[in-house]
Amino acid sequence: MFTDIVGYTAMMGKDERKTHELLHKNRDIHQTLIKKYKGTLLKEIGDGIMASFNAASNAVYCAIEIQRACHAEKIPLRIGIHQGEVLFENGDILGDGVNIASRIEQAAESGRIYISSSVYNDIRNKSGIQAEFVEEKSLKNVHVQQKIYSVNVAECSIPEWEPPVEGKPVTKNWKRILAAFIGLTAIVLTVIYVIPKFLNKPPEDLDRSIA
Repeated sequence: MFTDIVGYTAMMGKDERKTHELLHKNRDIHQTLIKKYKGTLLKEIGDGIMASFNAASNAVYCAIEIQRACHAEKIPLRIGIHQGEVLFENGDILGDGVNIASRIEQAAESGRIYISSSVYNDIRNKSGIQAEFVEEKSLKNVHVQQKIYSVNVAECSIPEWEPPVEGKPVTKNWKRILAAFIGLTAIVLTVIYVIPKFLNKPPEDLDRSIA
């Protein structure tokens, strides 16, 4: 996920103090919501922020909340999201996945979230997300044309999100885990103590049985 503030340079030229305040608000919004959706803030470049998520839907839900929070603070933000492989090298993030996400973000207008077709295919049936096709576009330094979709921020609804509480187990099936542990212990004890004794019995002492 790439985001940046639209017209940031011009804003700095008009009112440096106010623009710095917006930048700090923008950073706080991103840090809070990226953490909420279990994402990783990878890099900050001026007013731009790059983040990654384990699921495309988490990235989109996070982007929706970011846009709504930025709108409330009157921060003109645009967001681009793409799903693809990235490479970590010497503290930097590289790869086509990064380039495409960046180019899609640059194509977006203020207040909009643009996503690639790979992201759209993963989120099109997700609860609360509304997106529509915009265009198939040639992106700079990207060999294959990309289908771009726009997420309708106003029409989307965010489902209840309950991240795991630190210090408490995520799973509620502790009884099953305990039963499995007891069963495994019984098997191990059988292998160690019972089977050797059984195999060492004389053949005439064996009962007829089916295992």
